[in-house]
Amino acid sequence: MPRCSEPTRCTLPARHGAGPLVGAAWVLEELNRRIDRFTYRPESVKELPSSGWSTPPHFANADEQANLNDIIASSLNGAPTFAAGVEFYEARFKKDKGSQEAAKRMQDGRWTRKQQQGDVAPARQRLVSLKPDHSLDKVVHLCKMDSWGAVSAAPLRVPGNASAPAASLLLAPEWLFSHFPYGIFFPAYRVCHAA
Repeated sequence: MPRCSEPTRCTLPARHGAGPLVGAAWVLEELNRRIDRFTYRPESVKELPSSGWSTPPHFANADEQANLNDIIASSLNGAPTFAAGVEFYEARFKKDKGSQEAAKRMQDGRWTRKQQQGDVAPARQRLVSLKPDHSLDKVVHLCKMDSWGAVSAAPLRVPGNASAPAASLLLAPEWLFSHFPYGIFFPAYRVCHAA
């Protein structure tokens, strides 16, 4: 269970091995900090680079997956970002609630692309591609076989701390979700299981 001395200063219980902070530990601790921050201090969204315009009530997206995506991009790029997971959704939510300022941002294609892809695109360039073991091709049955390809690993670092050891995060490959009949897999799923 995390311990919080103040709303933005939470720490996880002592890590086993009590060694230096590594990239993976930083990712988990940063995720904890961000969820705590935007849950208990939603007004702090105004402190972010592209959200100073926001007025109450603040959306301050505390969704763990959206924040995790930004944190992984932060780790890969070496600089913190809140753009895609928090700042984009602040404008999107506020636009839906009638904010003229948010509507102006959401209508600005350049601003929207910057929030959604500005930090994500460079982070994707830093991913490492891992090839699957093709000796298993005969036993693999996927409804969308062309998704049986490379998977990616993310070399995680602690932003601003070059001496901290790196760690790797294996990103879930597309085919891992192929048994769910939705999204890109739905047409292939229907054809595959129609027989």
